[in-house]
Amino acid sequence: MQKETITLSHAGGIWYAKSDNPRVKELFGTDTLATAYTTKLDAVTVGERIQAKRPEINILFDFIL
Repeated sequence: MQKETITLSHAGGIWYAKSDNPRVKELFGTDTLATAYTTKLDAVTVGERIQAKRPEINILFDFIL
């Protein structure tokens, strides 16, 4: 089974996670969900916190510094 990939991006001061898992869209009607993190946290910290909770996923970043 292929590992799920989450792509992190931010807008309006919130970090968002876009999943390539079709089950996410099936459950929530979208493939992109707001995380619990604001952009007061840097990308590396957000990625580390999500990875700690979901070590089986791949994380990518989609933004320009």
